[in-house]
Amino acid sequence: MKLFCILSGIFLFSGVFSGFLNAEQSMPLEITVTPTIDIPIGPGLDIYGGKPPYSIGYGAGIRGDYILPFSNFIFSRASLNYTMLPVPNGEVINTPDISLVTIGAGAGLKFSFFDKLQIKTGIQGGYYIGIIENESGGNIFWKIDMEGAYNLSSALNIGLGTSYRYFALPAVQDRTIPDRFYDGIQLYLGVTYNTGAGSGRAKIDIKDIRINQLFPVLYKYYDTNPLGLITLKNNESGTIKNIKVTFFVKQYMDKPKLCAQIAELRRGEEKQVQLFALFTDDILNVTEGNTVNAELKAEYQYLGDNQHTERNRSVKVLYRNAITWDDDRKAAAFITAKDPVVLRLAKNAVGEIRHQEPKPINENFRKAVSLFTALGLYGMSYIIDPNSSYAELSGNKYSLDYLQFPAESLSYKAGDCDDLAVLYTALLEAVGVSTALITAPGHIFTAVDLNIEPEKAGRIFSSNKNLIFRNGKTWVPVETTMVGMDFIKAWEEGAKQWRANTPGKAAFYPVHDAWKNYPPIGNPGKFGELKHPSSDKLVQSYIEQIDKFIRKEIGIRVSELKNRIRVNNNRVNNINRLGVLYARFGMYRKAREQFERIAKNGEHLPAVVNLGNIFFLKGDFDKALTYYKLAQKKDGSNLSVLLGLARTYYELEVYDKAFSTFRTVRNRNPGIAEQFSYLAEAGSATTRSASAAVQEITQWEE
Repeated sequence: MKLFCILSGIFLFSGVFSGFLNAEQSMPLEITVTPTIDIPIGPGLDIYGGKPPYSIGYGAGIRGDYILPFSNFIFSRASLNYTMLPVPNGEVINTPDISLVTIGAGAGLKFSFFDKLQIKTGIQGGYYIGIIENESGGNIFWKIDMEGAYNLSSALNIGLGTSYRYFALPAVQDRTIPDRFYDGIQLYLGVTYNTGAGSGRAKIDIKDIRINQLFPVLYKYYDTNPLGLITLKNNESGTIKNIKVTFFVKQYMDKPKLCAQIAELRRGEEKQVQLFALFTDDILNVTEGNTVNAELKAEYQYLGDNQHTERNRSVKVLYRNAITWDDDRKAAAFITAKDPVVLRLAKNAVGEIRHQEPKPINENFRKAVSLFTALGLYGMSYIIDPNSSYAELSGNKYSLDYLQFPAESLSYKAGDCDDLAVLYTALLEAVGVSTALITAPGHIFTAVDLNIEPEKAGRIFSSNKNLIFRNGKTWVPVETTMVGMDFIKAWEEGAKQWRANTPGKAAFYPVHDAWKNYPPIGNPGKFGELKHPSSDKLVQSYIEQIDKFIRKEIGIRVSELKNRIRVNNNRVNNINRLGVLYARFGMYRKAREQFERIAKNGEHLPAVVNLGNIFFLKGDFDKALTYYKLAQKKDGSNLSVLLGLARTYYELEVYDKAFSTFRTVRNRNPGIAEQFSYLAEAGSATTRSASAAVQEITQWEE
């Protein structure tokens, strides 16, 4: 009977523990095994006249503590205990010992100190069975526990504790006895195993998970900019260390992205963590939105053990052309200047006009004209998409818009204002022209960097009203929806839009600055070969555009200067200014005629220097050297003369003289010398390329 009761109790208690373990794999359950010593303190039951009724006993117990999920210091407890109490010999010789089997449940509090130390206190109640030989009986009992423990690891601790236990009198007793069967102090040594440690069942909570919908075009952006946010909370009993948080989307990432490394997190402390991701370009294949699974993982160390927990969340991946206008700079990600389709059209168009005369202003202006002309001849047109209009959607920064990649726009031969601005900007960037996007309420268009200082622009253009001056640069705004029309008209309309929306309404975003936050993607798809505009038609249309611009810019000024020359009896300064005006707009023959009128025997130094510049730009370096040397005799300290000599010596491969002359220029004016730094290098292919790139930066003498 005695053995049957003990086995029944163990079986019942095991069932309770099994229920705990199977309820939730991640529950923080602590199992403690305790050898015990029991010291009777009350009168207890006088068995067979024994005085005192009981001697010091011994036993063992097992218990399970479940830390409640809403707190890391409140626990519930279930326990099973066996105690053997010797009864001293009294009137009866060889009195049998008493066995007590208890099954109890209760709750308690757990307090941790310095990570390694903890104190538990609790109260329990339950039922006991007392067994003497073949007789048994039972009733309720209750107990109060207090113990201290030292954590050997996150999974194991050892502690010392004491309990006061009270056992009510069994109902079967019919003797006149005290009101209790037994009460006493129990001392125990506890060894505790934490079932949640070392098995991925970590006491760190990943909560408040917020992951934004993913824009494929921004897949590079997410590497250094957050796509979401989570909160970590340490529910361990002490400080956790070396926390690592990773994010992983299996379909579109090669490996998990390390989002954060945190040195330590104190007990109960919370910390927000930003989520990042390094996606592959496979995400650009998403032409229709879909939902994918994202895996969040937090790893850490606690008391020397490695722990981890994971969470899964569904994430919406949008279609690859999706964009919102909460930040207009996002459009920069669509400016794919290195797309082969874009490169071929841009380089072919610019290559056709590279050697065409005249050559006004600078190379960037000519490229802008040629590319705008090429788009018109290609057949591009402005079409408003009623379902995805920038004018409508830009007013709501969270509305999804559909923005075409440049190659797509070329394939469709049509686009909205944002599509055409992105296309034209990409073509310009493909041939080395810096650009900016201008946004105004309901509209977006392009600005072209002329790569000249505002001061010089004021001497070139007849009016500054159609120019934008920002950060020491001169920009030409172009209304890209007017593709197919004259470049000059598109320029004037762009300037009009800019003036109408400044100050305050228009925004100006240099593309290279925007790329720092929203880098351009790779080739978003495969497109067929494009039929480029006819070379003859492109050259013809380009020349017409340039001639129209020159007539507009210099017509009135030429008339004014010629009138001054007549009135002032051929004053040499006015003649030189007229020559400079022609030269700046690529009309070198007419410019040379004016300079030669007043450069006899080097008498007018500016005209002599300017003649040297004319021959330098025409590639006649021997003739250029003759004029620069003639000017040097007149004024050997003139910086324009010295710079002309250094550049000409370099082109003639007389590098020692080129370097020594350039050194003089650099010592006297480092700012000018910086533009021609290639002169300080040897005649390599790289410096040859740099030489060609700055041939238009010529110091005209007025």
